[in-house]
Amino acid sequence: MAPRCVTGCLWFFVVFGLGCQASPGHLRDEGTGSTQTKNVVWIVADAIPVDLEHRFDVIAALPSTQHGGPSARSALLTGVDPGFLKPFPEPEVGVLPLLFRQAGYYTSRSGESYHNLGVSRVSRPRQSVKSPEALPITPDGLLGAWDAVGRDVDWRGKEKDWDLPCTVSFGCGGRGRGEVPFFSLFNLEPLSNVQLQVSSILDALDEDEWTADTAVFLIAMSSGSERVGIRLPQNFPRSRVIETVGLLDLAPTALAMTGLAVPHYMRGRNVVVVDDGDARPPMKDHSIESVKAVDANATVTPTTATPTGYPAGGLFHVAPRIDLQCETPGSTIVYTTERDPPFYWRLYRGPFRMRFWELRVQCGRLGYENSDVVMYEFDIE
Repeated sequence: MAPRCVTGCLWFFVVFGLGCQASPGHLRDEGTGSTQTKNVVWIVADAIPVDLEHRFDVIAALPSTQHGGPSARSALLTGVDPGFLKPFPEPEVGVLPLLFRQAGYYTSRSGESYHNLGVSRVSRPRQSVKSPEALPITPDGLLGAWDAVGRDVDWRGKEKDWDLPCTVSFGCGGRGRGEVPFFSLFNLEPLSNVQLQVSSILDALDEDEWTADTAVFLIAMSSGSERVGIRLPQNFPRSRVIETVGLLDLAPTALAMTGLAVPHYMRGRNVVVVDDGDARPPMKDHSIESVKAVDANATVTPTTATPTGYPAGGLFHVAPRIDLQCETPGSTIVYTTERDPPFYWRLYRGPFRMRFWELRVQCGRLGYENSDVVMYEFDIE
């Protein structure tokens, strides 16, 4: 077991192993050895009970997190200082779960959002829907970031066999998502029984045999209790790391541990690296801001452009190839092919074959209002 240090410095032995391989476009060789785990779980709570410390390899102090308020939650999810997130960030800034989902991960959020990353308006479709119960529901939370959001959701939702549409690259087939890695966030309610809930999550990982392949972060953000606990995957090879952990370090660390690229705008660094002699991860120069300041005096919240699809519905003898576009820079497109709620909103990654009767599309960008929902009707003979 690694030594524990509840100070600004962090001493621990880290185990690195090969996990699920992401697409080449998302991988990065940091020159520090293999730094891959398969899954990541974040648990955000008021405090870390003493009786839970033994279940984590590392317990370390965090610097001031603005008492765990909405701004601190936003910084946690983006890896960006809150001052550069309002009224809306630059187009390249995204939230951690969206980066994971773009890389093929299943993402879930249990509990309320608690962040202040912008607005999201519920809108009706621009085209009429025959039955009132079929009206689309705007995706909960940050558009495109989560596969599932709810009080009791977790990684087990990825086992559901969604009827995925055909894609141009991979053809057709009712493949499920049981083998994909996951990023699960648990936002525990204030004043809840942290020990009971965290133990339940860790026990569920053990029961599902994910402990060996999952990094778990327990992040305490209440005033006077700011600490982080890290439980490393059991299959990591051992290395020694001496590092100071900051709130902005957690997002890039989670990405780097899975082998995914850390965006240039994230000001933190990966604090879990393979040690090479006395080498340490390089400090970032925070005097050179990687995210441009936005107009803090802006009073009008912009709205994401309405998405467009081609073809825009119609009669077809074979399944048409659907291409979706959104003119807003840095935007995300989601769509659903379900005819009845609850809808599962898929993240648009490229053209696909439409085999269904109805297609609903929405576009969003961090800090912007979501676009209207557009619906297209198809008749495929």
